[in-house]
Amino acid sequence: MIRLLRTSDHAWYISRICDVHNHKLSEGFPGKNKQWNSHNTIDATPKHFVQKLRENNVSIGRACSILKVSNANPAQHIRKETIRALRAKLSRENLQDDIGKTLKLLDEMKRSDPHMLVRFKLDGEGTIRSMFWCTGKNKVDYEHFGDAITFDTTYKTNLCSLPFGFFVGINNHFQSIIFGGVMLTSETTEEC
Repeated sequence: MIRLLRTSDHAWYISRICDVHNHKLSEGFPGKNKQWNSHNTIDATPKHFVQKLRENNVSIGRACSILKVSNANPAQHIRKETIRALRAKLSRENLQDDIGKTLKLLDEMKRSDPHMLVRFKLDGEGTIRSMFWCTGKNKVDYEHFGDAITFDTTYKTNLCSLPFGFFVGINNHFQSIIFGGVMLTSETTEEC
């Protein structure tokens, strides 16, 4: 133990040092060593494993259990809070690149389907407010079966909580067919 005191000019000085340890070391208590700062870091292999578990929608609690069972070094305990922070960081990194991945996918689809239609609506800052797309097949289906259309925005994406809508119709076999899709930041008519 050390005792620090402040001087009148706001500096610090050590007034007392006691080098006698006043409690047992916790090396034999695995329940206590999980609070150590050394357990706030994750090596590259478990980090990659956590990323794969997250991609497969495995919950944090289940990921902790899996890591506990699969960990070759039982002395290294990974805290639930550390896994939660890592998953949040991975989500933020993934979210930052989501629009890039979406634009790349739509560009590839447009190259393979020249009749594909993609429209964006941007706000003053260049942020996408809405995005609409339909393929050439969607257009042909609409020409044949577009007599009755429904628009469904009941689905919201998990990460962004954005309404994701489909324009849906029925073909001559009474099967649902999609005429197009839209992602919106709000469900008002002004956004469309």
